Amino acid sequence: MKDIQKNKEYKYIYCIINKNIKKNFGKIGINENRVYTIPYEKFSIIINDCSVKEIKDKKNIDLAIEHQYVVDAMMKKFNTLIPFNAGTLIKEENIKNWIDKDYKKLINTFERIKNKQEFGIQIFYNITIKKRELTDKVKDYINKQKNLREELMVILIKYKEDFYNQISEIADEVKNIEINQSSIDKQMLLNLACLVDKNKIEKLTNYLKKINNNEFSVNFNGPWAPYSFVS
Repeated sequence: MKDIQKNKEYKYIYCIINKNIKKNFGKIGINENRVYTIPYEKFSIIINDCSVKEIKDKKNIDLAIEHQYVVDAMMKKFNTLIPFNAGTLIKEENIKNWIDKDYKKLINTFERIKNKQEFGIQIFYNITIKKRELTDKVKDYINKQKNLREELMVILIKYKEDFYNQISEIADEVKNIEINQSSIDKQMLLNLACLVDKNKIEKLTNYLKKINNNEFSVNFNGPWAPYSFVS
């Protein structure tokens, strides 16, 4: 048993919370490792003991799922946390130096994300419906020789700007995600990560319900730990 423990020379980091507490969460970590806190200053790092081999031997998808399971569990227990990407390792003797070096940055980040959660928003338009709408609206004044797609994009850019502006007024921060998830009959209009105060989630939900109709479809997912808004 001592030899096994000796090989686990690293700490696997899930997240950091802005509370100084010493707590054991049980064997809920990667490979059923025991998850616990290392408190220092105003913070506590949520970790488990780990070896490099454990991470290397793990499939990426399994590592991501097991990592996210712990982060989700911590989100239910604590109001605000800074998540780390799956596979982050650190030696215990380096933890204090890291926190001392980034202390002000951590304080500022916690203040910025306090009482907020991340949500993903994808908005698609129905290609067939929008083309028909375009024909009805502009057939009297658009020369039939013009490229229909170009005229379609003019209308869609306006929709895109309106949606983005409305969402930005509700969310505290918004980031564009450069991943296109279009399909044959659905063209992606917006792909956003949004940092939203918990008191504004209902308002955002209601707005997205209004635009989720036959013309547009909305994928609204979360809440997530604010991965897109911390570094």
